[in-house]
Amino acid sequence: MSGKRHHSSEPMDGHSRSFQQPASGPAGDERRMAMPLLITLADGRKLEFESATTVKEVAIAAGMSSIQRILGGYLNGQWVHPDHRIEADGDLDLITEASPEALGLLRHGVAFLLAEAVKRQHPGSLSGALRLADDGFHMDFDTGHPLLAIELERIEAGMRYALARAPPAASRLVSRTEAMAMLSARGERYQCMLAERLKADQKVWLHVRGEVILMSGQPLLELA
Repeated sequence: MSGKRHHSSEPMDGHSRSFQQPASGPAGDERRMAMPLLITLADGRKLEFESATTVKEVAIAAGMSSIQRILGGYLNGQWVHPDHRIEADGDLDLITEASPEALGLLRHGVAFLLAEAVKRQHPGSLSGALRLADDGFHMDFDTGHPLLAIELERIEAGMRYALARAPPAASRLVSRTEAMAMLSARGERYQCMLAERLKADQKVWLHVRGEVILMSGQPLLELA
């Protein structure tokens, strides 16, 4: 028996049919080229979508969004937000509020809001090291003078303002050299000193919104 497949233009039921050409033009091309989008989840499940979709829509299809809030995910190893549009096959590790890394992401997002509020309260102030801890986070600032307890209420109000009205931050995973150049251009000498301590091939996140630039070891969670 021959292993070759035989293609025939004759119908298998013996009745003659006219051969219909595929639709021409953009619409026909789109139908011919349309392929299912395949997303592989961290638990091994594979989900198919007829067209481009978002991280949030994948979570809904996976039955997760009705149980836990979706914070984002790692698409092929890169952090993406819930509204990120997925246009090609890929591996997606969804991160929810119940994920082990969720608390760190939430605290990191609050720290960015704090940096914005301090900068707004004290223009020209500089940010230092950000350290996540079991009880929250610690962040250094140089405002030119000690922060007073009376200022804390205004800083908290500034954080709420940024949370409600600020646009999404621009986040990039950059090399040590890029981080040093961008931080130096902004006059962030303390963060620049921290960047100098990185390994030559180490990458780090830079988050930028308005007057604030923050270097960190993880992506920025949009809290709004």
